[in-house]
Amino acid sequence: MIQVKRLILFVLLTIFVFMLSVPAAISVTFKINVTHDLDNPFGRIFSLSYDNITDGVYFGGEGGIFGYYNRNLNQTLDLSQTDAGDFIPNTFINAIGFDSKNNGAYLFGFNIFSYYNKTSNVTEDLRGTIASGVLVEPIGIASFFGASYDFNNDGVYMGGSQGTFGYYNRT
Repeated sequence: MIQVKRLILFVLLTIFVFMLSVPAAISVTFKINVTHDLDNPFGRIFSLSYDNITDGVYFGGEGGIFGYYNRNLNQTLDLSQTDAGDFIPNTFINAIGFDSKNNGAYLFGFNIFSYYNKTSNVTEDLRGTIASGVLVEPIGIASFFGASYDFNNDGVYMGGSQGTFGYYNRT
């Protein structure tokens, strides 16, 4: 028992002496994965899309929730009133595709197909660009649930209910 105590004491002293001999310029950094509560005052969020240009996140959800979280400023902006035709407030935004070429965002949801222009701070309704009978369900324009921006061709893929799949070419 005494030998075990001596061995433990020897190990501890060795570690202490080693730590004293380590140069002060050496530092140890620990990476800790932590989920932060960003204090969402808006409600249920269904869609997120990262903005790699300004290091922020677009979000959309129930009841026309549409906003932008600026990570650098730790500030959340409500963008739901940026639509001139007031078509956002009473819908669900289920998918957002960040347009990294033009620094904007495509919004998709129930009866929603629009584009947010960050420069002008205006969301334009793109539902009129859908050809008659294309991407339309018996209840109107499709309910979209997925979006992916195509940087190389400057367009966006969209997918939704009842097998809806399409492509919008911006140019």
